[in-house]
Amino acid sequence: TLKGESEQKIRRLQSDLAVLEDAQNYNPTRGEVAQNDEISNLEAEIEELKRLLSFANERESEARSLGLSLEKDLRDAVSSLEETENSLRHERREVRRLEALVTEVEMKLRSVDHSDGSKALEECEKLFEEKVRLETLLEKERADFQKSLEGQRQSFSDEQRLIIADNESTLTALRTENDHLKSALSESESEHYSSKQELSDLRDHRSRLESMLDTKDVSIKLAHTELEEGKTKILQLATKIASLEKTASVERAEATSARAELSRTRANLHAAQQRERQLESTLQSSRDECTRATQMASRAQTLSTELREHAKVLEAENRRLDAKVVKLEASLLSNARDKGTTASQDKTLSLQKEIKDLKKAVKRKDARIEKLNKIKMTQEQLSMMARLDEDNKKLAEKCESLRLSGKKLLKENAALKEGNAEAESGNELADLVQTNEALVSKLRRCITSNNELQAERTTLIDALRKLGRYNPADDDIVNAVVSLGDQVLSLEEGRDALAQCDRRATAYLARIDELTADNRSLEAAMKKQMRTLETPQESKSADLDHVEGQRKIKYLNEDNQRLRREIKKIKRECQEVRAELDGLRMMEPLDDTVDFAFLPKAMTESPTNPLSGKSKFSGAGSCGPDDAKENKVQNVNSAEIAPTSTTKRRRPEGKRSVRKKRNILSAETPKLGEAGVEGDGPGECNQQ
Repeated sequence: TLKGESEQKIRRLQSDLAVLEDAQNYNPTRGEVAQNDEISNLEAEIEELKRLLSFANERESEARSLGLSLEKDLRDAVSSLEETENSLRHERREVRRLEALVTEVEMKLRSVDHSDGSKALEECEKLFEEKVRLETLLEKERADFQKSLEGQRQSFSDEQRLIIADNESTLTALRTENDHLKSALSESESEHYSSKQELSDLRDHRSRLESMLDTKDVSIKLAHTELEEGKTKILQLATKIASLEKTASVERAEATSARAELSRTRANLHAAQQRERQLESTLQSSRDECTRATQMASRAQTLSTELREHAKVLEAENRRLDAKVVKLEASLLSNARDKGTTASQDKTLSLQKEIKDLKKAVKRKDARIEKLNKIKMTQEQLSMMARLDEDNKKLAEKCESLRLSGKKLLKENAALKEGNAEAESGNELADLVQTNEALVSKLRRCITSNNELQAERTTLIDALRKLGRYNPADDDIVNAVVSLGDQVLSLEEGRDALAQCDRRATAYLARIDELTADNRSLEAAMKKQMRTLETPQESKSADLDHVEGQRKIKYLNEDNQRLRREIKKIKRECQEVRAELDGLRMMEPLDDTVDFAFLPKAMTESPTNPLSGKSKFSGAGSCGPDDAKENKVQNVNSAEIAPTSTTKRRRPEGKRSVRKKRNILSAETPKLGEAGVEGDGPGECNQQ
């Protein structure tokens, strides 16, 4: 169908676009991923080295704090030693005071009389003993204090030597570790720089590949046109689906009317069932009469036993009567055929035919019910088919009862009225069966058409879901298709706008090139005129040429300024269009099937655009005329050799970025010299 062909074309176009995109992005992205992984590993190593350096600085600060604490303890010990020396001096002063007191007492003893000599001698002896005791105590305390002081000095000196040795060993270890870290950091920075250079080379290679892939734009445009045709076909299919949905709604209305008719037929069947019950009651009464007849026959048999004796006598008469009866039956049949008694037989035959037709209809309905059971239907349809099956079974039972009643009607010619009633009910049942069959066939047609519509709808929903335009909450296919078409049209408009901007930019660049050539020629003429003016003989023609040259230069400068303003305006327009495209891309869902590979380079690649924000014309308003000329010439040359000169223009940027990043990393690393260690302190590692 048309829908299947359009879907196949869409899939083929999507596969072609995916192949082109893979061909465009496969090799460069692998190299970039490898280089990015290597760069990330190097950055991780640099971070690890920074962490180790900070850890070494922390250990050094801890050792320094430990040395300061030991110095503080040493000061405390010295202060305590000074206190003990002060106490010793105080005791010495006390001893001197006691010695002075003893000498004073001796002098007093010498000056006193001999009468008091004995008392004075005793006091002197006591004082002398006290002096000796105090001197021994003082010597003992002095020796103990000297021993304790020597022990404390020895222990403090030993501890200080050990601490100094430990600090020196830790400092040497930290210095060696710091040297290793610095060497590793320099190696990692050199590797990082080399990887950056390789990455820039890979990017240049990628730019060359992209310039080579520009030749495939024709095939992409053809694929884009085919995609547009497929989208128009999708829109046509959407309109067709809308019309089919309308027809489906009409068929649903017909199905509801058919259900109403079916309910009416069920009501008629209910009335027919009531009539059949009445007939069954009449048949029951006839059966009762038959039972009574059998009873009468049994009584007749008893009577026949009694009359057997008379049978022999009446056999001849019976034979004669039988012959007469046969003749009479033949005459009655002939008369009945002549007079219209054959109508009852015709009715019975018609009833038999109707019963056969009903059996055939029941068989057909059973076969249809089996076929319909094999088809997937809704719960309402299954319940309806179950009800129809029950109705068919009831009709089969009714047909069987009618067949039995027909047999009985064949036997009983007397019940013509009941037979006529049965015939009328049979005709009504036949009409109801025909209407039921018509409704069942109509329902089957509706189901098949509905299944086809559902299949087409599911395929369209799958296609829209792959494109990321289907929302199950809204379930609005028409709006999704229309929005997809609007988005494609908006992207086409944006692409056309960017292409127009590029064309205008190239035209302006060509115009700038011409103006620069004219400007150069005019400058040469002006220099020539200036040289002629420097000669002592000046002429009026030289003055006129000089004035004309100045006027032309002024005109060219004004034209150059006007072109700069127009280029700035075009830049703003391109930026606005690019912002609109970015907004459209941001509005798109994150789906791999939606792809913008068919768009031109001007829409997808901003760095290679000559009118991007990093163009050399961005600073044209603030530079002088010579700088503007140089910028214009450089821009024209870069526009002329854009595919081949991308490597030369990108590599310095990569070097600058590497240097900037390395400077940032070195600025972030803490300087070991700032931690307070004097001498051999490494500073900032700047490796150009």
